[in-house]
Amino acid sequence: VLLRDDGEELRIVDAFVQEFDTPLCRRRADLNQHAILLPAIEKFVAEKQPGGVAVWANLPSSATVNRFVKLPPVKDKEALNLLNQEVETRIPIPLEELVMTRWIHSLDREASLGRPAVASAAKKNLVAQRIDLLESCGLKIDGLQCDSNALVNYAAYEFASLWPDNAGDA
Repeated sequence: VLLRDDGEELRIVDAFVQEFDTPLCRRRADLNQHAILLPAIEKFVAEKQPGGVAVWANLPSSATVNRFVKLPPVKDKEALNLLNQEVETRIPIPLEELVMTRWIHSLDREASLGRPAVASAAKKNLVAQRIDLLESCGLKIDGLQCDSNALVNYAAYEFASLWPDNAGDA
């Protein structure tokens, strides 16, 4: 999808859809993703000519570990340290082998249920393999988004009106 931020909201202004005979999300030794993706990416580049916009692609959820936690209402530096401790104790891979993104909710001392936070991690070699695969098909990648995080972001944004006012504190 091509998104545009008009200051008030994100708008979908264009889209490209390509169905595959074989699901690419399944782990199979005989699945040649390059051969399957190449025609689809070539078609996408020819039709949409994405040269002037940032291109983000998916990183399969099977390649990531995500930790959603509630931290106590502490200052930012302490919150980051607590989140890093969570990662170090819950993800049995040395930190130097990981690519990680972290998000910590802004401090609200009135929030009695804690400070929401998330850490998403993937092995550096899996991230490099994904980027190499997509770029070998002719696509310049500006970033990757984990499938499961993309779904959470979509649900939180698209269905925000259905959430109770205190959903962020749940």
